Amino acid sequence: MLYSNTKLNYLPILDQEDLMHRLHDVVHIGVSNCSLSIMLDSYAEKYNLGEVLNSKLKNEKYSENLEYPISKVLYESRTHIMSPSDDNFYSKKLDILKMLVSYGADISKAKEPYSYHTKIDLDEMKERNLINDEIIEFLKLS
Repeated sequence: MLYSNTKLNYLPILDQEDLMHRLHDVVHIGVSNCSLSIMLDSYAEKYNLGEVLNSKLKNEKYSENLEYPISKVLYESRTHIMSPSDDNFYSKKLDILKMLVSYGADISKAKEPYSYHTKIDLDEMKERNLINDEIIEFLKLS
């Protein structure tokens, strides 16, 4: 029996897919950060978000990969359609990283392998325009 003050340490698969897809939408497409915040607030009522955000989750509906949400954000690129300016893209990505950390995500999880990347290479990520110096500083300071 679950008591009302008991929170689960895992997300059901559908919620995992929804969260990972929302992260994609917010970073890649430019959907409002507010929609992510509302989702995280809702999940925080039912789940132990610190545990959830530091677990590998199913990476969207048609994927079999399990990834950390913090890494999903970090490695996400921008859309090529209606692409935001560099400053807007990096600022939004940094805001989302900070938001995840504020909900309990451990930034050090980003140093673990992601997809086909065996280790984090900040210089390569900067070269590929996935991050900027401000994000690199945040990663190093956190």
